[in-house]
Amino acid sequence: MFAQVVYFVRVYPTMGEVLYDKLLSRKLRKAKYAAKYRACNKEKIAKRNADYYAKNKESCAKRSAEYYAKNKESYAKRSAEYHIKHRTKLLQRHAEYRAKNKKKISKYFSQYSKTLVGIISNKRKCSKRRALQREASGSFSAKEFLALIDACNHRCPACGKQLETKEFTVDHIIPLARGGDNNIQNIQPLCMPCNARKGTKAITYPIQLQLLNPNLLSERI
Repeated sequence: MFAQVVYFVRVYPTMGEVLYDKLLSRKLRKAKYAAKYRACNKEKIAKRNADYYAKNKESCAKRSAEYYAKNKESYAKRSAEYHIKHRTKLLQRHAEYRAKNKKKISKYFSQYSKTLVGIISNKRKCSKRRALQREASGSFSAKEFLALIDACNHRCPACGKQLETKEFTVDHIIPLARGGDNNIQNIQPLCMPCNARKGTKAITYPIQLQLLNPNLLSERI
């Protein structure tokens, strides 16, 4: 249809313009009708969408994942712009949700904090909080810290003791108190006693040489 309009505009300018105006007018009328229909049938549309999603959950999830993978950058950009534009509204919505679901949220975080991912995530957040207090730059992901633990075969680089993943602590090679940053290149996993003995000394243990391998630390979560 568009090709026909272009042809008419080139060969018969007046007729092409009339046809284009009619096509645009029809499109606007359809859009106006659709908006009015959605406004008057919100519950009906929501129920229909919910029923469709329930019947096609796997295919919907697959399409969403494929779309996100293909449009990751644009999606992130739109999301950031939306959060900036509607910051007050979102904060209010989150506050209302937390107020209505205190027990549910408390139960979720209580269970999450006991999982391995939750424990490592809490260690990372604690390190980030300390860095912010010192106005230090940088951050690292839970996956990057786990990669360091795997690289040292779950042994403390300082004393060689075999440890469970959750027993490792986050140590800054150059301490935050001495101007160190919070990037993964300044992080090493130590057991609690070795971390305490190191204190504010700047000591690099052999495991940090693994950081020269970019394949270990290329991805973030």
